[in-house]
Amino acid sequence: MSYGLSSEIKQFLDSPLRLMMANNDIGYIIQGVYKYSLDYHGYIAQGEKNIKLTVQKNFPSSIPKFYVYNYPEYIEHIYQDGNVCLATIGEMIYFLNENPSFIVFIKKFVNAFIYTLDWFEKYNILIHLVIENMAMKGYLIII
Repeated sequence: MSYGLSSEIKQFLDSPLRLMMANNDIGYIIQGVYKYSLDYHGYIAQGEKNIKLTVQKNFPSSIPKFYVYNYPEYIEHIYQDGNVCLATIGEMIYFLNENPSFIVFIKKFVNAFIYTLDWFEKYNILIHLVIENMAMKGYLIII
């Protein structure tokens, strides 16, 4: 296992979340209720989402899969099995080559998607262009 993935996952689980972890020979499965409080230019998105993250032990060489459950029917970027398209494969590979951290991956991709989902549920408007613009400017949404 490279660079301390298990310690980063433990750090993530130690935060005030209601997530549980199981591991096997291939990787880690993190699932449960993800309690979030995200801020972008003064707009606070707070809530809870039922999620699952699968992370292979060879991370960052492999891209984690993120699943979200109980989402609005018409939201984009969620496949029928609940797997979320967080970004293009190329964008995530490039990012992980530059920032091989599980915690930073969560902040960059998972939190940005959850922020978008929260906004959609409250206002019925997709803001993926805003989030993409944030990413291009180097913003991170911090828990």
